[in-house]
Amino acid sequence: MDIPHEQLDSLALLTPKGVRGWVRNPKRKLPKDVRLSIKLERQLVHLVPRLKKMESKGTGEEKLILYLENLLKKVRKHLRSSALVLETEQWQKVRMPLNQKEKALFDQAFKEAIEARKQQKLRSKEQAKRDAARAAAHREKYGPLAGSSARGRSNCSSGSVRTVQGGAPGLGKRS
Repeated sequence: MDIPHEQLDSLALLTPKGVRGWVRNPKRKLPKDVRLSIKLERQLVHLVPRLKKMESKGTGEEKLILYLENLLKKVRKHLRSSALVLETEQWQKVRMPLNQKEKALFDQAFKEAIEARKQQKLRSKEQAKRDAARAAAHREKYGPLAGSSARGRSNCSSGSVRTVQGGAPGLGKRS
């Protein structure tokens, strides 16, 4: 949006408080919190038709309307990003009803995120198996790993202070 800074303030006054900061600072990053993104989406969904109605009366805010429509698209794309789509699914009842195209895009992103999560779990299981096999081979070849509790000591002494034979309690050496 290439509107001079002086006009940004006057256009920002036409918008509600939650959207005003986005008009004044167009380079602002989208929030990582799903709840805040959904709140912004709801405000934009209600605001854009109202501004279009005002624009038909001839107030001349077509740049603002285009910017807000673009921002709404960015927010929806952000909500279906791989980082947020799983959490967004839990908030679907709160979101505004989506048109068929948006719903299809969101469902596709959700399926991809579920598949990616399954693949990640599978990779981590395989990595854990490889690590366990590597550790077992190392133990077999060299004995127990350094720093492990299997160095010949029992596991029951956990660094507590022992008393020396005939000495006062608490003056002993650490085990």
